[in-house]
Amino acid sequence: MTIRKQKTASFVLAAMGLALTLPAQADTKKIPYLTIEKTVTIAGLTEQKIKDVLTSTTVITRDEIEASNAYSVADVIANTPGVEVSRNGGPGTVTSFFLRGQASINLVIMVDGVRSQTNALATIKAVDIPLSNIEQIEIIRGNAGALYGEAAIGGVINIITKKGAGAPKATAAVTYGSHDTKEATASYGGEVNGTSFMLTASDYSSEGYSAINPIKKPTANPDKDGAERQSLFASASTSLTDAIEVGASFSSIDTETEYDAGTAWDLATDTHLLKTISDDISAFVKYTDGGWTNRLTVTESDLGYRDFKNGAAAPWNAVIDADQTNIRYVTNYAFEANGNYHQISGGLETTSASYTNDGDTHKRSQDGKFVGYNGNFNSFDVQLNAREDTIKAKDATTVKNDATSYLVGAGYHINDEIKVTASQSTGFRAPSNEELYGWGGNQNLKAEEHLSKEASINYTGEDVYTRVTYFTTDTDNAIVYDGSVPTYSNVPQLENKGVELFAEKTFNDIKIDVSYVVQNPKNRETGNQALKRAKRYGKVNLTGAYQGYDFRGTLSTAGKKLDVDDATIKSYTKLDLGVSRALREDIKVDLSIENLTDTEYETTAAYNTAGRSVYLTLTYTP
Repeated sequence: MTIRKQKTASFVLAAMGLALTLPAQADTKKIPYLTIEKTVTIAGLTEQKIKDVLTSTTVITRDEIEASNAYSVADVIANTPGVEVSRNGGPGTVTSFFLRGQASINLVIMVDGVRSQTNALATIKAVDIPLSNIEQIEIIRGNAGALYGEAAIGGVINIITKKGAGAPKATAAVTYGSHDTKEATASYGGEVNGTSFMLTASDYSSEGYSAINPIKKPTANPDKDGAERQSLFASASTSLTDAIEVGASFSSIDTETEYDAGTAWDLATDTHLLKTISDDISAFVKYTDGGWTNRLTVTESDLGYRDFKNGAAAPWNAVIDADQTNIRYVTNYAFEANGNYHQISGGLETTSASYTNDGDTHKRSQDGKFVGYNGNFNSFDVQLNAREDTIKAKDATTVKNDATSYLVGAGYHINDEIKVTASQSTGFRAPSNEELYGWGGNQNLKAEEHLSKEASINYTGEDVYTRVTYFTTDTDNAIVYDGSVPTYSNVPQLENKGVELFAEKTFNDIKIDVSYVVQNPKNRETGNQALKRAKRYGKVNLTGAYQGYDFRGTLSTAGKKLDVDDATIKSYTKLDLGVSRALREDIKVDLSIENLTDTEYETTAAYNTAGRSVYLTLTYTP
């Protein structure tokens, strides 16, 4: 896209967002997943309505997941405001999320409120949960270190899985589409004698396409790089008394992903295969008494990588294993006084992990304690959070980092429709074990320190919601890798400043939402743009119904990005469309067309993305 076209796309998106705030000329019908009707659990450690949350927050409901063009968690998240997604090829390959211009490891991903495991480099394991097993996704944009500790700088993503309810029933879905993509998912769940349960199994395969463009990297194998995934999820919970609930869940995900390396020592005939094994088992007990709510969760996670080259164990990092135990206790007390709502929270969290790389084992632990307050005083909303963390990394030596994080926020309701908010927060990321002890490791690294500020104005009408947010983040001691040395080191300071626009409106049985971000993530000393992060990007989502058909469309645009080795990722705009129809009460058919315009684009330099792709899904829900 030319600069002129890019500026035109930016203007159109911004203009559409502002237009959505105008009143409709006809009577409107409420869409059940309008933002102002949603609730979120992670923004203040308790359930809140979106309109009462001070920080920028998105909630993706089950209805919206079903009404999207997405076939993976990454696809769903990619269509939300303020999120950039980068992939190293096709299905199953490395996927990175960038929130608020932060590095991809400067965020926290949770499943049912439990922090997802990372490897020794602090890279979050792939979130390969089938969409059929997800009830809701919550996203906080901005620094949440005072709530969730280390690395929660760009934000937090919480994936809430389905729970059994009502009479037990089975559901099934099959998908077939481009690249010989096939997926079959079956679920059975419900409630029997006060015990709810859910069991989901899924099988996925795709022959994919070449991960790397061999024109740009001649040593990359031009053959197709496919992927396979088998997964199993089970959960159950029951009430022992009116006050005590207990439950447990289990998940197992096995993937095999073919990929291209494209390194100087590769041949164009070399093949690469990565097998990933991920198992999680979790148990909780919840005690509720009046305004008090207490929850204790214990989770054990195992993550394993097996890397193969030409059918044999890769010559380096062939066997990598990671084990993690997370214990989290949260207590909340909610009460009303003089017509105002108040909620006090606190808790403890401890995580211990060990990493084994080709027989070399090192350990890491994190201990945190936190407190918080959310409440309102007539027209004012207040949020206060503080957290202390101690992180220890241990190999032949021990490296310790202590940090205190805080969040101070306030909101003022000018009237029933307009609210202004402001907040300031701090956060940190300690050096990962790989940055300390791995290839190019540096045990003298300091922890990254982040200071974030944001201010917003919100407009909430009967069928419209608009939020405009100005945000800044200053980072001291940012940890970067210099491949020419090679070693990790601290950069004095990075910064990002920007404006985020989100607006949505319903017109009868149609909903349209627009998001657009203008930012400038850069190294303050050199002025260089941060890698893989655009200065401008946005999305337009349209969903609706017409004569028995449900339809949707997503227009995405992103500006120019930079990548390693001074590579440039060109700006692009692409369009996705979909339509579904219930053939009868228990059967629905869905047709999805991704990249309708067959746009050639990249999210990682030299790595291919899918061209025009068509998928057909049949869902049976008795």
